[in-house]
Amino acid sequence: MKVLLSLLMFTGILSCSQNGDRQVVYGGDNLSSDSSLQDSSAILIAGLPFQFDSSKYLLFTKGEVAVYKRGSKLYFGSDSQSESFDFSVGYRNLNSFRGSVHNFYIQHIDSSESIPLTDQTVRIEAAEFLNEHYRNTGASILILEVYDQDTNQDHKLNHLDVKALYLSQLDQVSFIKLTTDLHQTLDWNYIEGQQRLYLRTIEDRNKDGEFTGEDEFHYYYMSLSGSSHSLVEFNPIK
Repeated sequence: MKVLLSLLMFTGILSCSQNGDRQVVYGGDNLSSDSSLQDSSAILIAGLPFQFDSSKYLLFTKGEVAVYKRGSKLYFGSDSQSESFDFSVGYRNLNSFRGSVHNFYIQHIDSSESIPLTDQTVRIEAAEFLNEHYRNTGASILILEVYDQDTNQDHKLNHLDVKALYLSQLDQVSFIKLTTDLHQTLDWNYIEGQQRLYLRTIEDRNKDGEFTGEDEFHYYYMSLSGSSHSLVEFNPIK
């Protein structure tokens, strides 16, 4: 299933390139203030807390809900054609979360204090709790797919920018970038028997702003069994 999703995702990347929508524009500032990246037709709200498995932490989301006006009435949600009051900022499914949120706020179940995951301007598209790793080691680790730079310089952070991969340890409220700047995240996988995280990225080697089959693929693994999390690059088919 992950292989199929990876192929579909890479096909989508190539399709965007063929349509002339560059994901990377070189020269200029890829970072923008939070105010310039917020949708003026949306409001920022927090979602209700959720808990992964039996971990000791609650997560609150902070995200945007679009506001639509039809006639004299206001509607909230992701679909301007529906007359709804949908205040969801994302969706949880077992040990994963998908949406487009500005931040997570982490709260220990025995505390009333919520701590922001990051002080950076980002959009978090997905987060997955490594449930098997937690059951074996007690470590609460999240892998997050994040847009952290306005790489196409359209003054928005979204799926048209380069996607980065981050790791977070909930007990330390850490937010560690795993991928190299301007390297597009393709996919990742956790191998329980090794307690290793594997990931794959693509680099715009010819600096044309597009990701194609002519660019360079990178493969990494990282051991999660110790306290030091460092990536090792390797070539599985060399």
